Amino acid sequence: MPKLTKPFCDTVNPPFEGYEIHWDERVSGYGLRVTASGVKAFVAQGRVKGKAVIVKIGRFGLYTEDQARRRAQSLLQDMREGVDPRNVKKEEEAMKVTLRQVADAFFVRPGMLKDSTRDEMDRHVKTTFE
Repeated sequence: MPKLTKPFCDTVNPPFEGYEIHWDERVSGYGLRVTASGVKAFVAQGRVKGKAVIVKIGRFGLYTEDQARRRAQSLLQDMREGVDPRNVKKEEEAMKVTLRQVADAFFVRPGMLKDSTRDEMDRHVKTTFE
């Protein structure tokens, strides 16, 4: 198992097909995924409630090996505590959606509401839930 260093990451060759993951010898579950097209990205692999989870940390070049290793350690600790990093990301994105955006998406669906009902619901979104 190679230690993920800049010289190693610079010189690792891509596989003929699919991808390969080169694991770090210092941090278990932290590796460099190399695709057949030559894309190199750091990953963290752990288990959350018995289920295997692989999370992409970022591409080699955008993250240094040390930055990616620290991020992997944080992600792996969260996984050991039962937190799935993929769900955290989804929850953060869901929290960015406003009621106004949800209402507008619902109101444009044809045939769902009468005009008077849509207007009344829109009034409540504007006034009550402002």
